[in-house]
Amino acid sequence: MNDTLAKSQSGTGCATLAQPVPKRSRRDRRAKPLALAAAPWQGRGMTKRKKDPTGAGAIIAFLILGGAITGGLMGQPSIGLLSGLALGILIALLLWLRERGK
Repeated sequence: MNDTLAKSQSGTGCATLAQPVPKRSRRDRRAKPLALAAAPWQGRGMTKRKKDPTGAGAIIAFLILGGAITGGLMGQPSIGLLSGLALGILIALLLWLRERGK
């Protein structure tokens, strides 16, 4: 709906005067900062951040594949797969113990 025209109660359009826009003073035109300066407690975290943990999933997967391939070349793919899995789990446990100690 146009701001200059408004419907009266009878349904006909009638002209209305638009409200004047107040003039802004020179002080209002200056750029204002969006936020106040950061308080001292906002600049640091609430707790110490720990180093990201080391993932061992890729190590387990590569050792399973490597064990299956090596076992397949030796004629025993199942034993190679299981030995690769065991070695991958052992390395994953060692990594977990190392991360837990820090």
